[in-house]
Amino acid sequence: MKKIYILSLFLLLVSYADDKILQKDRLDDFDLSLQKIEKESFKESLLWINPIGLSYIKNENENIENEQFMVSIDQPIFKSGGIYHAVRYATVNEKYQKLNNKLQKRVMIKDAYKTIFELKKLDINIIKTKLEIQNKNINVKQKKEELLSGFTNISTLNSAIMELNRYKTANIDLQMQKEILLNSFKNLSDKNYKTFALPKLSLKLKKIKINNDLYIKRAIQSKELLRYRKNLIISNYLPTLSLTYNYIDDMQNDQQTNTRGFKVSMPLNVTVFQDIQSAKISYLRAKTKLKLDKNKQKRYYKRVFRKLRFLDKKIEIEKENIAFYEKLLQDIKEQKAAGFKSSDDIKVIANSKMIESLNLKLYKIDKNIELLELYSIQDEL
Repeated sequence: MKKIYILSLFLLLVSYADDKILQKDRLDDFDLSLQKIEKESFKESLLWINPIGLSYIKNENENIENEQFMVSIDQPIFKSGGIYHAVRYATVNEKYQKLNNKLQKRVMIKDAYKTIFELKKLDINIIKTKLEIQNKNINVKQKKEELLSGFTNISTLNSAIMELNRYKTANIDLQMQKEILLNSFKNLSDKNYKTFALPKLSLKLKKIKINNDLYIKRAIQSKELLRYRKNLIISNYLPTLSLTYNYIDDMQNDQQTNTRGFKVSMPLNVTVFQDIQSAKISYLRAKTKLKLDKNKQKRYYKRVFRKLRFLDKKIEIEKENIAFYEKLLQDIKEQKAAGFKSSDDIKVIANSKMIESLNLKLYKIDKNIELLELYSIQDEL
């Protein structure tokens, strides 16, 4: 199979992949699921072996008493490739199920960490609204003084009060969102989101193998699964060679009979053509789906990397804004010392600088959330 590469930014995870964030019961469930997959796979790999028939018969009436012990074996040793395909089907199905388990676990870990990031964002936005409320209170105070001095009208003051109330309402909404998100987090984890260590994420330039994507890996195994299923169905309609053995112990007459042999069988079914064609079509659809999934995931990676670049640009703009407010704050402090500015002016600028610093943190969190999305689907990072 031709390897497909995408040259772009690659996720480097440093001391991450920590499933301890999940509840113990959820981790136990994933472990039990893996154990069940292994047991079921082993059982499937042996399904081609027929059971040995054991029976004991005892009949009685007024004249006859009959007692027999019987052993019968009818074991296929050649099924036109069916035995090989049955074992391969079981092996591939195990890989598919384990990949599915791994992907579900990765997504759940990602969701738990993402929820922490979203809670951190809410905490930051709550602080932002409080700073905005402080600034709006100062603005209302100034507008009121201007109104009383005749330098403005009542509508200007009213607009300032309404804007203040909007931020107060927004703060309450954020508190409500936090409660909802906390409940969602508790469904995944019993950790304290404020103290749990967040993952350390960074980027480096490297080639990405699209076939390292867990969704693609699962799609590949799904295609292989349907390939062996198709071969199994075909082999079911081809000749089968079986060894047979029958042992009868007639206890009443003290006679033992051993019969050994072989048989060749082949079913004749009116639906054979439809069954085989249906299996072939399912396999062809899986091959087509794999191609579609690869194209979809390549577009997804490009979109994520584009968004990461945009976030980097926003981060640089915020750094420039912080530097601007830092310089402006120094200028305002100098003007206050000269008697041209008030303490309220300094407070507004200081709060504005803090808001820009909080925006910077928000963009960095958004960037980590995008990296978490990559973590959940990239295997063996």
